[in-house]
Amino acid sequence: MQAEPISGLFSPLFLVRGGLFPQGERGEVFRLNRFSRAISTPFAFEVKKGFNLEKFLEGAFQIIGGAELKEVILLFHPSIALMIEEVRWHPTQTLKRERDGHLLFTVKVAEPKEVLWW
Repeated sequence: MQAEPISGLFSPLFLVRGGLFPQGERGEVFRLNRFSRAISTPFAFEVKKGFNLEKFLEGAFQIIGGAELKEVILLFHPSIALMIEEVRWHPTQTLKRERDGHLLFTVKVAEPKEVLWW
C-alpha cells in the first residue's frame, strides 16, 4: 500500500534509537528514508519551549511514544534467540529462554505495532 505524499516544513533531524527523524509541525515523526526530496530553506528553527525529547518518546519502542503502555510478548525461534539476547532493545525488556530453546521477549510500549514491525 502506497501512502499519500505530503509536503511541509520539518524541524532539523534528531538522532534517536538508531535512525534520523525529522519532526513535523504537529509533533509527528517521519522516517528519513521515506523522503523523496528535501530542500534547505532560510527559515530558522527553535525548539518549542518546554519540549522534552525524552518525554516525547516515553514508552516508545522506537519513535511512537505515549503514556499508556501495553505489554507485547514475542516468541523467537531458537536459531535467532542468541542474536536477540545479545542486545538491550528496550529498557522494559525481559527475556526468558524456554526448555526447547525458544525465547520469550517481553516489552511494555505505547504502540505495540512498532514491535511487530520490527
